[in-house]
Amino acid sequence: MAVAFGQYTVDSVEKYVAAFTDPEVVAWRKENGIASWKILTSPGEPNQVSVIAEYPSIQAAKDFLANPKTRTIMKDSGIMGPPSITMMEIHKSGSHQ
Repeated sequence: MAVAFGQYTVDSVEKYVAAFTDPEVVAWRKENGIASWKILTSPGEPNQVSVIAEYPSIQAAKDFLANPKTRTIMKDSGIMGPPSITMMEIHKSGSHQ
């Protein structure tokens, strides 16, 4: 398993979240094996969004992010400028729930 951590400047957090959670976009992520995701915002930076998404592998993350459909979705969601994306393999995970 792998995680992609993306940091974006967006024109509107609300617009970004609406696009990210659109049912068609959710289905697109599921089709591409994304197991889970989180959207993070910073109270002091209203146009900054971070996303953590879990993929089957780093290659799956690279393929998804390079896909023209994904690029169009990202552009239409209000991302301004190039994103900063870091990919890492999951070494170990857990939960305290």
